Amino acid sequence: MAYKALAKLSQLWQPVRMRCLWLLFFALAFSVLFSGCKGSCRKLSEKLCECESYKPARDYCRQRAADRESLYSPTGEENARCKLLLESCDCNVVDTAEGKIACGLARP
Repeated sequence: MAYKALAKLSQLWQPVRMRCLWLLFFALAFSVLFSGCKGSCRKLSEKLCECESYKPARDYCRQRAADRESLYSPTGEENARCKLLLESCDCNVVDTAEGKIACGLARP
């Protein structure tokens, strides 16, 4: 008798489990698809973070960039400018005046 009740209960929960599995699948797919959507300005910020010499400083810099991006979304024009800077920015010269201009840290 207990076995039949357990079997009946299992049948009732099967649709719920399937919905949970589908929900989990879609949540995972959504996070994978949209986790790589970083704008050029965010990529530039992360590139500049890579210039930090110590890992804790790099991690803090990346976190700060993510926090700031959540507060302010760059416009299309700003992202286009960041894309140009992304190509010219180089950690090896970021400490020079020309390097700061190339990375967008100073005005020409």
